[in-house]
Amino acid sequence: MGKNKTEQYKKMLRQFASLDQVFLVREETGRSNGGLFMALTQDRSLIEEIDISCVKPIEGNRILKKIALSDLKGALLAAPKIEFFGNSLENCDACEGNGEVSVDYSHNGDLYELSGECPVCNGSGTSGKIIKHKNKTDIDRAACAKIADYFIDMKAIEQLILTAEILKESTIYFCGADQNNHLLFFHIGQVEIAIAGTLPSIAERIGIVFEIKLKDD
Repeated sequence: MGKNKTEQYKKMLRQFASLDQVFLVREETGRSNGGLFMALTQDRSLIEEIDISCVKPIEGNRILKKIALSDLKGALLAAPKIEFFGNSLENCDACEGNGEVSVDYSHNGDLYELSGECPVCNGSGTSGKIIKHKNKTDIDRAACAKIADYFIDMKAIEQLILTAEILKESTIYFCGADQNNHLLFFHIGQVEIAIAGTLPSIAERIGIVFEIKLKDD
């Protein structure tokens, strides 16, 4: 496993491990009531490099239908806007909020890129300074999109987009659903993701603003 790929996985795990509603699916984890579950496929070298315990892929019906990253971004564009008041953390100016920095260098005529955790913010992507917003417009993350016969909210779509962008993947695979537990299964690169779907009755009440297209693999 190359160093750049390892850094991508570290960044992805930091992003999701920092959120209360997101859980890494480790060998010792039987279940969780969070909104998003994540597991790496069985790659021992990767697991040892990033120093996490062994994880196992999420079980699910693997129908493998393609979703273009651009379609997920289209769902966000279709989401209604809402106004809110509140605070946010200022982005780190060294890494522009990415939590990671890259350095290009050449050797014997070849160009190389070295990526790693931002030393200024220690990978958090923030400066620690609180910004107060008097009035700000953002997407309504409770709004829903339809995927096959299921529904997913904009917050979950944002998490899928973030994962794909960190892993530099342009295609997400929809692998099916567990209707009893209202879970939707996705595969991005070497990452398995299960996301809590939105109940049809709630989706109808909140509003369905976009239909995500599925394509055969």
